Amino acid sequence: MLRGYDIDGVLTAGVQPIAPAVAISGRCFPGYDDFAKRIAQFFPVYIRGVGQADAVDAGKFKAMIINHLGVEEFYEDDDVQIKVIQDNCPRCKVIKVE
Repeated sequence: MLRGYDIDGVLTAGVQPIAPAVAISGRCFPGYDDFAKRIAQFFPVYIRGVGQADAVDAGKFKAMIINHLGVEEFYEDDDVQIKVIQDNCPRCKVIKVE
């Protein structure tokens, strides 16, 4: 089962990914910092690249990647993004990280 993890508020909060795993972030390229680079040493990291700091757009990007990769579980902390992902990824279980 492929699991996906948000970076901010999930991996940065100490959630330990279970392999096989990917990180999917709504960050734009300027946000590809040392933390994201460290994660990329262990599993693929998908970064939105460009766009506004907008939770809906970030959620749509994550949903697109989740569907493309066939992610079955996704760990997310943002309620807006959780809703977007649930609406667009019926085969993916979204787990809210508090």
